[in-house]
Amino acid sequence: MDQFMTHVRNEHVSMMLEKSKIENESTELPKIKAEENTATVVANPTAAADPVAAVKTETQPAKRHPCRWLCGPTDDETECGIVFDSTQALHQHVIDHHIGSRQPSYVCRWADCDRHGRAFPQRQKIHRHLITHTKNKPFTCSVCGAAFSESVVLTQHMRIHSGERPFQCPEPGCGKRFAASTALSVHMRTHTGEKPLKCKVTGCGKRFSESSNLAKHMKTHQAERPFGCQRCSRRFARNDQLQRHIRTAHNSPGAAATATQVAATVVASEGVGSLSSPSMVSSPAALTT
Repeated sequence: MDQFMTHVRNEHVSMMLEKSKIENESTELPKIKAEENTATVVANPTAAADPVAAVKTETQPAKRHPCRWLCGPTDDETECGIVFDSTQALHQHVIDHHIGSRQPSYVCRWADCDRHGRAFPQRQKIHRHLITHTKNKPFTCSVCGAAFSESVVLTQHMRIHSGERPFQCPEPGCGKRFAASTALSVHMRTHTGEKPLKCKVTGCGKRFSESSNLAKHMKTHQAERPFGCQRCSRRFARNDQLQRHIRTAHNSPGAAATATQVAATVVASEGVGSLSSPSMVSSPAALTT
C-alpha cells in the first residue's frame, strides 16, 4: 500500500501539477500580448487603421507654408516668416494681417511677385491674386480630385463630368453651347471681331481675341533680352529686372546705376522692341562704339 501511494505521488500527482503549470502559462501569454496590442492601438490609432498611412506620417512630415510677405521700409524689407501647416491658414493670415481693408489701393508685397509694385484698385482683386502665392485651393472635385480656389470655378468644372452646357450662343445659325459664361463671351468675339487683348511689348502692339493666343504670341518675345548684366551672363527683358538682379545678386548699387544709363541709351537709340539679338547689349563699350 505504501509503495502504491508513493508511486501515485511521484508519477501522477507531479504530472498533474506540471500540466496545470503549463496551462496557466499558456493562458497568461495571450493576455500579455493582448495588453501590448491594446497599448499600441491607443498610442498610434492611425497605424492600426492604416499601416501605410502610419509609415507616411513617420517618413513624410507635414508640408510647411511660410509667409513671404515683405515687411518694413522698402530699403530694409524682411519676410514675415511665420510658418503655417496649411495653405488656407497662410492665405487667411495674409488677408487679416498684411492686406488690411478700406485702402485707396492694394499692393502685393509678396517676395518675388511679378507685379513689381503695381497696385490693385480693389481689395477683391488682390485677394484673387494672392492665390498665386499661397496656392490655397480649398474646393475639390469629388470625381477627379482637381482643386480650385473658388466654388464657382468648381461648379463650372463639374460640368465637364456632367456634360452640361447651359450657355448658348445667340448668334443666328451658330447655336454653340458652353459650360461657362466666360467661354461664351470669348466665343462671341469670333462674331464681333473684337480683340481686347494687346501685346504690351514696346513696338509690338498686336491684338488678340483670346488669352491663349496672346500667351503663344508672347513666347516670340521671350528671346528678346536686351538688358545684360556686366557681372555675369544673366540677361533680362526689362531694365527694372536687371537692376533688381544687380542689387540682390551682386549687392552693387553703383552697377545698377550704370545699367540704368546703358538701358536709357538702348531705348533712346533703337527701342527695346527692336532688339532681338542678345549680343546687342553686353557692355557700355559695345553701345558707344
